[in-house]
Amino acid sequence: CSYSTIQRWVVSREGYRMYTEKVVPLLSKTQKEKHFTFAKRVLDNWGVEKSKKFLWIHYDEKWFWGMLFRKTAKTFDDLPKSVVRAYHKNHISKTMGIAFVAFAFDDTVENGGTAIKVRFERAQSNKIARRKTRNKEGKVLRERNQEYLVDCNVTGSSNGTARDPKFPLMPLFEKCIFPAINELVKEGGKFEGYLPIIQGDNAGPHEDAKFKNYVNKECEEKGWLWEPQGPQMPHMNVLDLAVFPAMSRRHSHLCRAKNGMKVLKEDDIWDCAQTVWEELPSSKIANAFVHAKRIAEKIVASKGDNGFLAGIKGQLSAGVRNDFMETDFGNKRRDGIKMEFE
Repeated sequence: CSYSTIQRWVVSREGYRMYTEKVVPLLSKTQKEKHFTFAKRVLDNWGVEKSKKFLWIHYDEKWFWGMLFRKTAKTFDDLPKSVVRAYHKNHISKTMGIAFVAFAFDDTVENGGTAIKVRFERAQSNKIARRKTRNKEGKVLRERNQEYLVDCNVTGSSNGTARDPKFPLMPLFEKCIFPAINELVKEGGKFEGYLPIIQGDNAGPHEDAKFKNYVNKECEEKGWLWEPQGPQMPHMNVLDLAVFPAMSRRHSHLCRAKNGMKVLKEDDIWDCAQTVWEELPSSKIANAFVHAKRIAEKIVASKGDNGFLAGIKGQLSAGVRNDFMETDFGNKRRDGIKMEFE
């Protein structure tokens, strides 16, 4: 048989379909055990035995770019293709945002609840100018030894150097995040009596010893829980799972709508990112937390394996939108039944 005959035969067979190949993190036995342990702890309400109100908090970082290129750009034969001109494709401007989101719920995530955008912070630090710089018109932009803000990488506690500054998480938690959480759960606060559960990933900055010692001590003193997720586990963080992908799509559309095919500078990138953050529906965040909880069920059922991420042992979809209605502040069950934690 010819190639075309075989191709027509295969395509005509019942059950034939197309799929997208995926890369799934390769897990060691130890990592699978950590995945199982973490997911089981989430499903067990972090070991809190009695009925409780929880404020589940996730945080993570993301780079936002001055231009994202579409894989499905459309044109006609008589129309020119869109071309972006830049000095180098590896030098396209970017800026990092650190997002903190929370979900307030009673007894179990399956009851629905309220989503909170705790904070969205730009990773910037001061750098010292090594020489006087001017723009194309000859105007002085900054003098030698003058401090100016630059976008930079995140660390746990280090400020970096004057020539290579970093954005440390420890002072951010100390001055902004812990006070913001306390404002929510303090006596008279909007979520008075809720127990904060703070979850991040195992990225290098989050594993910095000085940072970890500080946050563990603070949470212990406040009676809060510090619950880092397992390694290679982005599917259990709502930011990686749903919030950042949704923001990235909206950010790309907003950048194109405002600036066309122009590569944005850092300040313009951040302005668009903040707009997207402010306009992101709370229901998107709330549904992501329910989705994360249902993914934890899949992890426990598969004994810590992550094969379901590629559709090998089920689908990543968890049917959240079928079970929950979107509200202005979060979500609620369509059937109106209050679920009990077992």
